[in-house]
Amino acid sequence: MLAQKHVVQPLKITSSHRRRSARTSRCFAQDWSNQMAQDQRKGSGRYAILVTGNLATPLVEKYGHYGDMFIKLLKDADDETWDMYFVFEKDSPADDVLAKYECLVLTGSSADSFKDPEWNKQLKARLAAAVKRQQRILGICYGHQVMARVLGGETGRASLFEGGPRTINVAPAFFDQWFVKPTWSSHDRPESWKFNIHETHTDVVTSMPPDAAVIASSDKAHCEVMVFKNHFLGLQGHPEFTAEFQGALIDYRLQHGTLTEEQAQESKKALHDNPVTKTDFIKVQKMLKYFVKGH
Repeated sequence: MLAQKHVVQPLKITSSHRRRSARTSRCFAQDWSNQMAQDQRKGSGRYAILVTGNLATPLVEKYGHYGDMFIKLLKDADDETWDMYFVFEKDSPADDVLAKYECLVLTGSSADSFKDPEWNKQLKARLAAAVKRQQRILGICYGHQVMARVLGGETGRASLFEGGPRTINVAPAFFDQWFVKPTWSSHDRPESWKFNIHETHTDVVTSMPPDAAVIASSDKAHCEVMVFKNHFLGLQGHPEFTAEFQGALIDYRLQHGTLTEEQAQESKKALHDNPVTKTDFIKVQKMLKYFVKGH
């Protein structure tokens, strides 16, 4: 969950967003078997981004919304299909529609992961069906937390707000994951291997789901990276954030009273003293692409 509790100047879904949603809806009336066969011949994939929250309008105008950030992070080729659904607006597609995608990507949100507004109840039902059919799911921050609940775990308030980059310590089991093995070479496997990632949240996973495993932790949160069998990967941090966006987000929240001066200063200090390096970014990006696309 992102720390912003009140969205001043909420995101207005523009006509371009509406046209995109309309195009997405129309595509489901097509003959799916022919479309999927065509995609396979091209070597492309079909992916869905389930947007679980919005950003303030000034930030969206400069940086895009969460879905835009994930497309920039994960998309490789023009022939890949990336559809976005604003599920916090009750835009959850039916199960048979979601089943057509290779992977579902769940974004961050300012919502509380331990509460159940109607849109979140609908989303959880869709995710439970995706788990049952063993569909790949990538959950980020709120998406990571809500999937913990879907799988039988619990979430709640952290002891304090976390903002800015955090150092993540990987467990030995990290290197045994199918999506990690091809993306890190043997010389990247010292016992103390770490990476930095941007964070901004006040909720955490408080009780692990049965059969799920923590494969990375930080000094502030035990469950930083979680896996469930071979088809769910969750990260508490935000691999889609850039340092520039993180700084702008901190400034905006301070100006609008959703961060205290102390929280903002600590976050800015972490941004300066413990940055996400280019190496950190690329390694995590490569791992996530491999998980999402299966290759």
